[in-house]
Amino acid sequence: MKKFIIKGLIFLGIAFVVQLPFIYKYHQVTTTNGPHVIISNYEQQPNLFMGSSHGRDAVNDSLIDASYNMSSTAQSLEENYIILSNILETTKLKKVFISFSPTSLHQTNIKPNLTEQYYLFPHNSKNIFLTYFKDTSRKAKSLIKIKLSSKITTPEEFKDYAEHKIYHVIGNDVNHFGVEFFDKIIALKNQYDFELSFFTTPYTPEYSEVMRTYDYWENDKQLIKEMAIERGFNYYDYEFHFNNEPDYYKYYIDADHLNALGQNSFSSFLNKTLFSN
Repeated sequence: MKKFIIKGLIFLGIAFVVQLPFIYKYHQVTTTNGPHVIISNYEQQPNLFMGSSHGRDAVNDSLIDASYNMSSTAQSLEENYIILSNILETTKLKKVFISFSPTSLHQTNIKPNLTEQYYLFPHNSKNIFLTYFKDTSRKAKSLIKIKLSSKITTPEEFKDYAEHKIYHVIGNDVNHFGVEFFDKIIALKNQYDFELSFFTTPYTPEYSEVMRTYDYWENDKQLIKEMAIERGFNYYDYEFHFNNEPDYYKYYIDADHLNALGQNSFSSFLNKTLFSN
């Protein structure tokens, strides 16, 4: 028994040592890519776009007057608040646009699941070793999602992808983890006097159909419309922007993200609609 335990400990030790380069690389990638790179390229444009991959893929800032798109994968209202707070200390902003999606009010970078943003902000960069191992299951699920998205060619596959994604990100237990940071962002608007807008990017009809089976998304949109009136910000709902076009699939890379064609078309529309004055 003693020899068995010793061999077991040796095996675990070797396994841990083998993992060290991967842990180092994991930490290096998550702390040097994403928002840090995007922020470092910011040149104090007065109009700022922020948000998750929906905003990242929907907005081509080169087509929009004096703007910069700081959106990145899984960026929640928590990161929006942190980044915005830092920028406002040195930069006078005119307009801020934040993408509003089915996860916005229900997700931070650690709740209900760890996101790609977890290590990018100091207040959450804790226990790199433990979290690396905890995070592997989520990464595996993400690979499944990527595999699914790469095979989308029919309306049925768009719908299957949408169902998988919503369950993966939120699941069946809907909580309002993001509301705290929603309120903090509005407080920044009042403090620094910039025009604040939330906007929902275009989704395929299949994605919207799946979301209609979740009452909370319609409730979220109704809530933000009411809050916009009460608290003095704008909300633009472009969920169905491309739906009237017979070949709308050509604008999407998957059920809820625009491709380059969709991004350029939508960005030109935004520039004409929201920046014409």
